[in-house]
Amino acid sequence: MAYSRSPLPLVATIVGIAVASAIFAAATPSPPRAFPEFPDGHAQPILLGESQPGWGVAVVDVSHGGHFTLRAWKDMSIGGLQLNLARNGYFPLIRDEFPFDDLAAGAELLVLVAPTRRYSKKEIDAVENYVDSGGRLIASVGFEELDGSNKLLERFGLSVANIPLGRFEIPLPSDTLGVLVHEGWPVEFDNTGTPRVLLSNWELPFAVAKSHGQGEVVLIGDSSFFHDVNLETLDHYFAGNVAFLRQLTEKGRAQ
Repeated sequence: MAYSRSPLPLVATIVGIAVASAIFAAATPSPPRAFPEFPDGHAQPILLGESQPGWGVAVVDVSHGGHFTLRAWKDMSIGGLQLNLARNGYFPLIRDEFPFDDLAAGAELLVLVAPTRRYSKKEIDAVENYVDSGGRLIASVGFEELDGSNKLLERFGLSVANIPLGRFEIPLPSDTLGVLVHEGWPVEFDNTGTPRVLLSNWELPFAVAKSHGQGEVVLIGDSSFFHDVNLETLDHYFAGNVAFLRQLTEKGRAQ
């Protein structure tokens, strides 16, 4: 047997909630939007106001798999990478299909985290055209995961050598902070595009930047470099790695 209920109690409840919400909203000032910052191990907000730089788009391409997980706050998560991109003035987009449209629309950053499936010629051409037009590609790739992005990196005269460097810390130039490397490999490069060694260890280049057309390509020889365990977790962060990523993503670097 079906029972029908009077709508009056429901209407009274809805009206009561609406009135209470209006009173609470009027008495409570609207908080500013913020992203978390952890300068002393405690959450401190960075307020998003007129003083913040113009927002750009940073595309994290996961269409070819990768040596990471999208699950939050795991050692291999890239959630800390997304937080840092946001703090640095970018809106991070995770793309599980190759981002042809984003690249054509002029996204400011394209980030690769050790892709595990090879790129097609059409995709490689799209990335090269994007960089030629002023885009920036930042790739974090170790030798063990090189196969997926090898042809793409070769287009820019870059590769990774089969020389395990292991775990180490590199002082940042002109800074007291150190960059922690989880599982490093040397970066190989040709002389095209005015290559610049950003970081090295035992006289072997670990992070290299190269100009290409109007843009720039950066290769870091560590598939784990952008993992939470090496950048920022729920409980702690690595100040040198955060500072290095901020340097890499500074607007106008390629100009």
